[in-house]
Amino acid sequence: MTIMAILLMVGMLFALSQTIVLDFENKRFGDNELPRLIEAGKPMLPFYPLAVLLPFGEEYISAESNFSAPHIAGEKIYIDFARQQIPISQPMAYSPTLPDPAVYENDALFPSKDWEYLGTQFFRGYGIAYFNIYPFRYNPVKGQIEQKSHFELEINSAYNEDLALDKARFVSLHAETQESLERLVHNPELATDYHKAKTMKTGGGLPLSDAKKMLIITGQNQADWFEDYATWRTSKGVSTGIYTTNFIYANYDGADNAEKLRNFLVDAYASWSDAPELFEYVILGGDDEIIPERGVYGRVWNTVDRRMPADMYFGNLDGDWNANGNNIYGEENDDVDMLAELHVGRFTAETETQFDNIMRKTMHYVDNNTFSNNIATFFGENLNNNPVTWGGDYKDEIYYYLPDEYDYYTQYDRDETYSSVHVWNALDLGVGVMNHMGHANENVLMGQGAGSINRLRNTEYGFIYTQGCYPAAFDERTSKEAEAVGEHFVMASGGVFAFIGNSRYGWYMPGSTDGASQYYDRQFFRGLYEGGCPELGKALTFSREENLHYALSSDVMRWCYMEVLLFGDPSVAVKLPDQDLPMLQCDDFIFDDKLGDQDGVLNPGDIVRFFPRVSNLEGWALAEDVSITITSMPEGMEMHQSMINIPFILPGDTMDDIFFTFEIPLETDFGEQKLSFEIDSTHPFTGLSTGKKRYDAYFDITLVDGRFPWETDHLIRSAPIVLPIMDDGGNAILLSDAYGNVSFISSSGESYDSFDAPMEQNIMQSAAYAELEPGGEGVMVFAGRTGHIYGQNLDGETVFEYLADTSFTYTPVIADIDGDGYCDVIAAGLDSKLYAVNRDGEDLFGFPVDLGSVPRCNLAVGELESGGGMKIIVGTTAGNIFVVGAGGSIECTLSVPEAISGAPVILPRGVFAIGTNSRLYIIQNGEIIAESEIDSRVAGGLTCADIDGDGELDIVFNTIGGRTWVVSQAGEVLPGFPVLFNSAISTPPLTADLTGDGFLDILTIDSHNSVFAYTREGELLSGFPFTTAYMGSTPATLIDFDQDGNFKLVNGFSGGVLVVNIRRPSTANAMWTTYRGALNRQASYVAAGYVGSEDNTNAPRVSQLLGNYPNPFNPETTLMYELAKPGEVQISIYNLKGQLIRKLVDRAVNAGTHSAVWDGKDTSGNPVSSGVYFYRMKTDKSSQSKKMLLIK
Repeated sequence: MTIMAILLMVGMLFALSQTIVLDFENKRFGDNELPRLIEAGKPMLPFYPLAVLLPFGEEYISAESNFSAPHIAGEKIYIDFARQQIPISQPMAYSPTLPDPAVYENDALFPSKDWEYLGTQFFRGYGIAYFNIYPFRYNPVKGQIEQKSHFELEINSAYNEDLALDKARFVSLHAETQESLERLVHNPELATDYHKAKTMKTGGGLPLSDAKKMLIITGQNQADWFEDYATWRTSKGVSTGIYTTNFIYANYDGADNAEKLRNFLVDAYASWSDAPELFEYVILGGDDEIIPERGVYGRVWNTVDRRMPADMYFGNLDGDWNANGNNIYGEENDDVDMLAELHVGRFTAETETQFDNIMRKTMHYVDNNTFSNNIATFFGENLNNNPVTWGGDYKDEIYYYLPDEYDYYTQYDRDETYSSVHVWNALDLGVGVMNHMGHANENVLMGQGAGSINRLRNTEYGFIYTQGCYPAAFDERTSKEAEAVGEHFVMASGGVFAFIGNSRYGWYMPGSTDGASQYYDRQFFRGLYEGGCPELGKALTFSREENLHYALSSDVMRWCYMEVLLFGDPSVAVKLPDQDLPMLQCDDFIFDDKLGDQDGVLNPGDIVRFFPRVSNLEGWALAEDVSITITSMPEGMEMHQSMINIPFILPGDTMDDIFFTFEIPLETDFGEQKLSFEIDSTHPFTGLSTGKKRYDAYFDITLVDGRFPWETDHLIRSAPIVLPIMDDGGNAILLSDAYGNVSFISSSGESYDSFDAPMEQNIMQSAAYAELEPGGEGVMVFAGRTGHIYGQNLDGETVFEYLADTSFTYTPVIADIDGDGYCDVIAAGLDSKLYAVNRDGEDLFGFPVDLGSVPRCNLAVGELESGGGMKIIVGTTAGNIFVVGAGGSIECTLSVPEAISGAPVILPRGVFAIGTNSRLYIIQNGEIIAESEIDSRVAGGLTCADIDGDGELDIVFNTIGGRTWVVSQAGEVLPGFPVLFNSAISTPPLTADLTGDGFLDILTIDSHNSVFAYTREGELLSGFPFTTAYMGSTPATLIDFDQDGNFKLVNGFSGGVLVVNIRRPSTANAMWTTYRGALNRQASYVAAGYVGSEDNTNAPRVSQLLGNYPNPFNPETTLMYELAKPGEVQISIYNLKGQLIRKLVDRAVNAGTHSAVWDGKDTSGNPVSSGVYFYRMKTDKSSQSKKMLLIK
């Protein structure tokens, strides 16, 4: 290129002519070195953008061109036409663009001219004339390309005194300005002509001593919030001052506050243009409620916006922007300045917290080298299906500008890797560089809205550039009080420190990557990494400057030029990848209860191990001084240690053997719980954090044993039977289904045996179990709707069988009715008869007994007087209550007004209770001695227990109305009862001392198998209710199922059986622990095992190790144990290697409950270290072990 200048003088008019010589001989059509025209319907022909610096004070007059003879550069060539630009997110039908017939059907060259003058723009006082040069022209009819290899453009200008005086105040001689001119113009050497401007400067209204590199403009009430930030920015080499809108509005004129603010900035720039350092940056410190926005005009075809927010108004200080005076700013004839003097960013916040988040994240980004520096993630959506247009294709072009050192990830619809969840996860990880092409609006971007953005907890922050529509529409008339989604990204606690996006529509070209917004995206990233503009504000200015030729000739490019905004500090530079950073992550985590009850699930009372699996990714640096820190725990839980340090993790290695421990309190909430933790390491050179990563680990606390439920395809209506029939003496569950088939289920939750009914049955309720003859084998007895009563031993062999011409819908009872020493089976039929069958399947003498009406509930069988023989209590739908003895003799009959629906229970001294739908009756010696009104039918039958501890058994029952009742034998409802449930109940309660206070508590299960536990005052026990959703509860059994000293609840549901960890020590004080009080289903206090005593407690049924408290402990803990009978006992402490630490008990001990204290010392009296220890109790019959944790 050659420049020639000729000075002419005509009278008093000085004119200058300079000639620009351009050589295109080495340019080849199709090399893609030159930009292309993008006017819809016209050929996308290459052109040469030319910017010429005019002499100081000169204004463009004219230009003439000279060029070499053209030659044919190509024949039989078809140049495709540009497609119409479409708003990325506007709901509109796409009409395919057609080639412009005025061009494609015209036997003439396109363009019709060789060059085009676009206008003059001013940059820091320097006048620059812009031209488009067309070295290639195209004849579409002939298919020929014409090229001019040599081109001369003679540019004529004339001096204008007023222009010189106006622009002299802006002229900057700073090195930064000269470097920009080297890039912007073809003739930067002419910049020396602008030195003369110094003699013409008139100065400004602000002292030169106040000059700063960056100004923060904010409201009076917000100014103090920026003080620390300004000080910090100054310490980083960007001197920063703060000015308030109060000061500006009081001292500067303007048609509105936005113009007053711009006039202030014009004055500040002019005042400080000769300052030692260049005034370059402005932060607009507030949303439009604090700092006004300037809406400008934009039009693309029939899409018009008259107030498109454009913060470049405050940085492009030349021109009027409203030259025609119609108050529609930024129209083409409004003397709009397109070149920036200042790089502008906005902190779009209103509250102190929002401002603090923006500043905190920005400071963290600048001050720390963390893993996020090295990560770039690009997001691309599907833009169009006809023609298919992928955002991923757009992003692939931007990737070209990224340095190779980035760890680069993509989430593209094109590749089926894009989703809003994946986007959120990437953001929450912390990504340094993000770029997006896809649909958006003022509320949603990449599937994220205010709610999901505010849930981000990332501690490392980057920036987002997006081409989507409206995400930066911060003006209140558009985003309203909800604020734009781009604002939320920077104002949130997590998210990003900076956001670059559109205040209105982004534009794309269907079927192509030549969308208008794409041009600015490309040049932004080119500026960051190749154009010497790593600062975000400078890169945004760079992207505009590189597209100015387009913006001066294309309405859609002008629209995009105006609308791209920066939410963030314009002076902050993007950081390049740091090759000394590791990439730590938690791949997954597990919780286990190996130090607890080892049932595979986490229960109240368990000691839990938490294993975070931490890795350092392959290809990253060594991770040094790695820390894993627990930052939060569920209420009531504490980690035994809150942090673990790992000296180093090699790239590609994983640490999966480290764990934390904590205990779940007995009194805790069930369901999903969350703990949070952070992973960090130390930078090998700075000694600072390499970037924290936050994680949430969720775990379920449940009472359901992890080995259960056991499930079947058959319907379950029967109460499970629990028997100690395993080879090792352990318990097993016998579960019968509605067809009479029986499954044997071990404590591991697996079915190990089964047998079928001798014939298919329809069993409506539960089976009974007992020895039918003294010392004989146990027999399961069934009664079904088929009319069969039969018994099977545990091998499935039929012991007896009886068939009646009726149906049995209730549970059979096993008892010795005729007093011959052998048990019989009693059942009531729908034929209104009471049946009694002996062990051979034959009717007992006097049976069946015709009751006159159908029984509607189960029976009770027991002695009503000592030595008087077993009596059957039965009630009917006619309201008749019968006492039936041996030989079928009816020994007593009572009548009540309603049908009997509440199955009876037998109490001491010949008392029994029975119920109707509305009343409870207490009967003795054939008379009603008390009664009590109840709300509804009894659910599953009456039970008895001494709830109030007065030495007398009370009647305890549930009703189908959702209440638990306790009524004394005097018919008085105990205080605190009835307890009302908000759920349906169909089974009876159980009673046992669950708290160790010597009083019985009440367990109730609702129809969803949720467990409720109440004290004798009707108050919920801590830790209850425990809620499940297993439909169709059957009566339950409360038992030390694992023989580990703790109660478990075994209850059926419609599809199987559950085992629920009650997490309370099993005690002898357990009155009613299975359906109808005993497996023989007699429903009497005797069958339930009640033995009265002065303190109303029962002797232990089995010897057992109850547990220790506290656990974990420091420095001592108390071990509790029970003996069923006197005998020798050993209790010893062992470490995890099985080595004996200390023998606590080794002597003869009386029956009852006992304790022993361990002070954390070994046999020699030396304190032992922290850790897990076992304690074992040995008797002549059994050996039991438990774990405890010593924490120091």
